[in-house]
Amino acid sequence: MIVDSPVFDEISKNLWDFLSGEIIVGHNVNFDINFLYDNFKRSLDLEFTNDFVDTLRLARRLIPDIKSKGYGGYGLDDVHYYLESLFPENFFTDRNFQFHRHRALTDCEITNSILECCKQIISDNNIELAQIECSKVNLANVQSINSDFDESHIFFDKYCVFTGKLEKFTRLEAAQIVTNIGGRCENNVTKKTNFLIVGDMDYKKGLEGYESNKLKKAKQLIAERQNLQVIPESAFYDLVIDD
Repeated sequence: MIVDSPVFDEISKNLWDFLSGEIIVGHNVNFDINFLYDNFKRSLDLEFTNDFVDTLRLARRLIPDIKSKGYGGYGLDDVHYYLESLFPENFFTDRNFQFHRHRALTDCEITNSILECCKQIISDNNIELAQIECSKVNLANVQSINSDFDESHIFFDKYCVFTGKLEKFTRLEAAQIVTNIGGRCENNVTKKTNFLIVGDMDYKKGLEGYESNKLKKAKQLIAERQNLQVIPESAFYDLVIDD
């Protein structure tokens, strides 16, 4: 189906211009957006830092009872059908769309409908948006609250990147710890990166053969003799948290 479609390099500049300054919306977009990070860096040597809204994360926070209603979880289909039962006006009236599921345009339309439902739930229940973690923070913009640093610390003046789910902190909180030490944070693995901190679950998956795009990139740079270390989050905590 895509044999005659252009490769990323052929459309990268037009896509960059199209997405410039826009908020990206997707269902589990926290996974998919890594492909944009990696390919824009590879193709254009540009850092993709757009904020994003993840409708899967929103759904988890706004409809925590979905499984008790007989739905399997928070995949696109389950969230779609659950919210459609509450807000049918936000979804398709033509049921033939089902035959086009998992095609780009239909999935985009369903995701947009889910977003509209989430916005309605937020409005109807007077939920504070600040309580919902839904947008990507540019970790490169995190500033230290300290002025004096221990220059002997392993993270001082070093570039750090996070990947995978952290158990004790959000990525923003972890990035703040690094910058308070005197380190620097990036959103993606680059030739400047000194440390890739991997969530413990993802670190274990890496040992079993699964690797995120950031981990793959880090291993490639290590093979090219870049001074880069991959450490699990538990080791990160040992390095930054005082007893």
